[in-house]
Amino acid sequence: MIGAISEINGSSGGRSGAILVVLLRADSSQAQTVQSAVVSIDNVSGDPRTYSPLASGALARGAVDEVYRSPVIPSDHAIAIQVTVDGRTLTGTANVPAAQQAVTYVQFVVRNGQVTSTSWAGRGSGQF
Repeated sequence: MIGAISEINGSSGGRSGAILVVLLRADSSQAQTVQSAVVSIDNVSGDPRTYSPLASGALARGAVDEVYRSPVIPSDHAIAIQVTVDGRTLTGTANVPAAQQAVTYVQFVVRNGQVTSTSWAGRGSGQF
């Protein structure tokens, strides 16, 4: 379904559009097992991502997973993530503006049984 957003927004990508990147990270100071994650952009859910014990271990040691990257229309976007950790489903949300000719990053972090988020944007000099 999220792929449909990419197709619809294909004409807005490139130099005049915006890119949205969603990252997932787990707090490496806690023993926790990340089992799966599902990202929704503007109420459209993507495919669930399942983590093997090896991948979950990498997240626990500080790895970051890029769970979404796509051209989007330059405007505000609602991002939600559902992460299953140790059998419990945790949810995080963020509303971010995606600026024209910029890459907007949203990083969700699993920490203390909660999902928090931060966001930032960067402008590239070439095609993004």
